Amino acid sequence: MKTNKAHKDVNLEALKRAVAIVGTKSGLAKSIGVKPPVITQWFKSKRPIPAGQCRPIEAATNGAVTRYELRPDIYGDPVHPDENFQPAESVNENSEGGVGQ
Repeated sequence: MKTNKAHKDVNLEALKRAVAIVGTKSGLAKSIGVKPPVITQWFKSKRPIPAGQCRPIEAATNGAVTRYELRPDIYGDPVHPDENFQPAESVNENSEGGVGQ
């Protein structure tokens, strides 16, 4: 029996947010250069959002929906700088060629 579950790698919540931000499925389709039925297929079929459409969706939502959210299987987790990161202090060499204090 065929089901209408979305592809396991597609984050439907992120796709729903993208549609809500742009206004309609048709509006999202137009903004990323695909036909409206394509958006519907992403919601209803087992076909994932193509990787090549994730950045256009990210742009259409002004970054509110990211490619990382849409396809974590491809893009993984976004890289966030560690707020606690401190660069190592420069190393000083003493006159004997060793590392100074």
